[in-house]
Amino acid sequence: MIVQYAWRLVVRNRRRTGTYLFGLALAVGLLSGILFFVDATGRAMTATALAPVRLDIVAHAVEPTFDPAIAVASIAAQRGVLGVEPVTAADFTSAVRAGGTQPSPVGRMFALESSYFDTADGMLRNKKAALRLRRENERTVCCMKLRGEEESTDGLRAHEEYQCDAGTLEDGLRQLPEKGAPEALCGELLHAELKEICTVSFRRCAVLLQEQDTVCELALDKGELRREGRGAPLCEIELEYVAGDEKAFHALAAELADQLDLVPENESKLARAMKV
Repeated sequence: MIVQYAWRLVVRNRRRTGTYLFGLALAVGLLSGILFFVDATGRAMTATALAPVRLDIVAHAVEPTFDPAIAVASIAAQRGVLGVEPVTAADFTSAVRAGGTQPSPVGRMFALESSYFDTADGMLRNKKAALRLRRENERTVCCMKLRGEEESTDGLRAHEEYQCDAGTLEDGLRQLPEKGAPEALCGELLHAELKEICTVSFRRCAVLLQEQDTVCELALDKGELRREGRGAPLCEIELEYVAGDEKAFHALAAELADQLDLVPENESKLARAMKV
């Protein structure tokens, strides 16, 4: 009934009905045109605004066995990609020393790339010092180490260490005196001609261990020592004193060495890299 009545209204005055339909189509067309124009204009304005902006995109692997280096070629081939760099950075659960009672904080795994510098005549080597610029994922750290008079025994080494965030050696050498490094040595190095003498790149899996008041960092380093185009593998476990009783720290180091059947390494990464 309703349909028949509506149909009679449509056919009663066909000219008026045609005018209505034409006006409706025109209104829909104009509205659609405006919406498409606004959408296209918005896209164009966004593309123009973002064109000079360089985006830093991070892609995460979801499988622990995935090698990020595999995806480098594929990602680098994408349009607009200027550079790709594989970086390993992950967290893992805490650790408890065998027979211990206190679990550690959550551990970390990250990529490290260290460059060591000296003058042509070996100024730092003669002063039993080392100058390093290390990239720790997206952070760059300048570090100066000063060795003591005592030689390393049983893999134990004691030294002074000063470090700061710095993008270049020059920035680092200007800031290191504020961290306690010798001001005279830093000033002398600022005016010296420094060159890269070797590099050490590795992945570090690190966790803090605590036994009562004694805290230390246990790190597994695996990578490569490089010098003048030559390379040698690096694989070591490093135990670094953080705080607490030093005697307890030495006892813990001896216990770990016995449990894991470790061989003491008396030479630093730098010393071994210089022999490559």
